[in-house]
Amino acid sequence: MAGDRIPCEAVLFDLDNTLYEYAPCNEVGLLAAEQVLAGRFSLGEGRFRELHDQVRVELAEELRGSAASHERSLFFKRIAERASASEGRGSQPALAVHMVEAYWGAFIKRMEPAPYAHEQLSLLAGTHRLALVSNHTNLAQLKKVEALGFAPYFEAIITSEEAGVEKPHARIFELALQALGVSSDRAVMVGDDFKADYQGARSAGLEALLYTGFAASPQAHAEVASVASLDELGTRLTRLE
Repeated sequence: MAGDRIPCEAVLFDLDNTLYEYAPCNEVGLLAAEQVLAGRFSLGEGRFRELHDQVRVELAEELRGSAASHERSLFFKRIAERASASEGRGSQPALAVHMVEAYWGAFIKRMEPAPYAHEQLSLLAGTHRLALVSNHTNLAQLKKVEALGFAPYFEAIITSEEAGVEKPHARIFELALQALGVSSDRAVMVGDDFKADYQGARSAGLEALLYTGFAASPQAHAEVASVASLDELGTRLTRLE
């Protein structure tokens, strides 16, 4: 039932839009990257976002199911190349690197832990085995975990780059469980993405809680087990002996 307590030995967490809010961080990162590009090329208003959205869609399609589809250096490499081509110039590797550095510098600076994240992770780490399971490149997620101060809580961190597949593929959950030494029927996944986190975990044999704290429409999946605040985890999860 949606409000029942879930007995478990291990808790797997998503990172983006679960343990911190992604959108405001991405926004300031894109503004920083745009400023770098604008210092080199004259683009019309809105052109940077237009190029970014085009490239994002292209890479999502070309690299579907791969962590590389999230790689910001690929985003900014293509954007810099297209801005350069519009003025009859060649590739701009140094510019792309500068844009990547500006993006992540602003992104990381803007990050804040989700409400109750530290409190609940600290409590759960004392009673459960914890792992992070995330669709992204490894270095980016490790930097986020360090910046947010979450590293002490997790015994394992598994990214889709390391797994070679993305959630909802079962392998990424299996790798996390193997690292913890816990079977799927003794674990629960907490994440914001219905398909990747909730359905993926359930298909892999885990229980799951959908986190709706940052959702635009938190009632979209009202029929599934969910929490609107991480503070609810204390009343939803219990230790399985």
